[in-house]
Formats: sequence, structure tokens, C-alpha cells
Amino acid sequence: MRLLIISQVLLLSLVVSGRSTESSCMNMNTPSRPAGAVEDQLFSEKEEAVDSDHKQTDDARAFYSQPLFVFSVVGVLIIAFVTVFFQSYRELEDKVAERTRELDRTQRELEETNRRLRASNEELEAFAYVASHDLREPMRKISAFGQLLQDSLKNKLNEDEQENFAFMISGAIRMQQMIDDLLKYSRLTTRANPAERTDLNVVIKDLGDFELAVQLEETGGTVRVPEPLQSVHADRSQVHQLLQNLIGNALKYHRKGVRPEIVVTSTPQPDRMIRVEVRDNGIGIDEKDLDRIFGMFQRLHSRAECGGTGIGLAVCKKIVMRHGGAISVESAPDQGAIFWFTLPAASEDR
Repeated sequence: MRLLIISQVLLLSLVVSGRSTESSCMNMNTPSRPAGAVEDQLFSEKEEAVDSDHKQTDDARAFYSQPLFVFSVVGVLIIAFVTVFFQSYRELEDKVAERTRELDRTQRELEETNRRLRASNEELEAFAYVASHDLREPMRKISAFGQLLQDSLKNKLNEDEQENFAFMISGAIRMQQMIDDLLKYSRLTTRANPAERTDLNVVIKDLGDFELAVQLEETGGTVRVPEPLQSVHADRSQVHQLLQNLIGNALKYHRKGVRPEIVVTSTPQPDRMIRVEVRDNGIGIDEKDLDRIFGMFQRLHSRAECGGTGIGLAVCKKIVMRHGGAISVESAPDQGAIFWFTLPAASEDR
């Protein structure tokens, strides 16, 4: 904008100056020739003056047409352009410097906030571990001695008193289970193992032979792996826990009169992750509950219908998030469910 104004002023002044000189000279018309000797002399003097003015006009035109004049104008424009350019550059440089300082301050504040957040999470996890560990033994004693007391007073208590004892012992056992699950949840961070190549096929086989063997037998369920699963780079014990919780839930929440059928598949993803799907033919999940089932102690059914503390899927989510993956579910009532999660691919599969 400054360059445009300067150049316009310079060009306008030059043009106006040239035109004024030319017009002043051109406007001097040659007078009519009068009669007489005196008049002839005066006419000759005027004619000489007009010729002189015309010569000046021609000289001015020649001057403006000379290369030196053109170069002078170009030089002035270049100087004006350079001056404006450096002024604009300095202003831009100042703005960039100020913006950089603001970004540095924001970055430092963000790093400090992240540091405090990590420290707070570590303190919270340490507290959860200590609290659950310290509460575990007292609750175990309450449950054990309650059962001993109930057995010793079995023939001395009426029906209502026996029922009250049963409620007390049942509550103690549930609390002990919740403490155990909370302790297990806190150990996902405090006692995590380094990531390593984990064969999901071996994990599925071990679960069917050991941890889930009784549940599979009782429900008549089956776990199929149509194609070999991709290996992942993760904490082996936590992957074991992750699949145990998902397959165990599929066996637990099956439809009455229908044998559970669970299919586990894996698919490589473009971002060097492995997507694992656990598909079942169970009771399904209502759409309004899909977002909250991964929360702590979230239950969709009463304890009379299904046991558990409601922390299993929260454990699954924390395991997946710890490895930089994602987890979700697709389901509808009476249509089964597809739980899927992503984990980093093993090095040779990346």
C-alpha cells in the first residue's frame, strides 16, 4: 500500500510538471503580422521569443525522453520498494517473534499441566493400590469369621437371623471381590510388564484349556478362530486378561436355550495396528448403554441375573489405552455383540 502511494505521487508530479511546461510553451500562439516598419520590428522580436520558447519545449521533451530520466524514475521506485519491503519485513518479523514467544509460553504451560496430571494419576493409582491392598485382608477376615460364626450358631438362630447372617457374609464376599478387582485394575499400571511379541492364537488356546474351561463346559459354548490371528506387540499378561474378560462376558451373557458361539478374528490396519474382533450370539446391548459399559463398576443387569462387579470392561479399556489402541462395541438387543480393539502389530508384522 505504501509503495503504491509513493509511486503514484512520484509519477503524478513528473507528469504534471511535464504537462505544465509543455502547455505554457504551446499556448504562445504566433501573432498576426501587422503593417508598418515599427510593427515589423516588434513582430520580429515576438517571433524570435516564440521560437525560443518552442526550442525550450523541444529541449524539455528531449530531456524527458532521455534514458537518464527513465533510469532516475526507476531508481526512485526501486528505492521506495526496498524501503517499504524492509519496513514490512521488520513488522512481520516482530509479529512472528511475538507469536513464537506466545507459543513457547503455551508449550511450557501445557508441559507443566501434563506433568501435574501424570503426578496426580500416579498418586491416585498408588492410593488405589494401597487402599485396596490394605482393605483386602480385613474383608477376608470378616467373610471367613462370619461363615464360622454362622456355622457355629446354625441350630441356635431362627430363620430371620440366619438370613441376616447370609446377607452379611454375602456383602462381605462382594466387597472382597470389588477390592480384588480394584487391586487388579491398579496393577495394570503399577505392575505392568514390558511389551513383547504376543501370539494371540496361543492366548486363546490357553484360555480355553484353563481359565475358561469350566465356563465353556457349563454353557456348552465354543470359541472359533477361523484364520490364524495376527501377533501383537503388547504386555502378554494384560492381553491374556483382556481376551479373558471379553470371551468370559460373551459366555456369561448368552441367550437362554442358545449355546454361546464366539468367533475371534484379526485384521491388520494401515496405521500398523491390529484390529481384533470378538463376536458372539448373546443377548446384545441396548444402544443407549454402549457408551457407559466401559466405566468403572457399571452394571447393566442385577446381581441375581449375572454376577460380577462391573469392572471387567473398564480393565479392558485401560489395557487397550495403555498400549495406544482403541476399544468399542457394536451391538443391538438379541442380536449379539461385536467387541473390537486395536493393539500395535508385532515387529515382523509392521
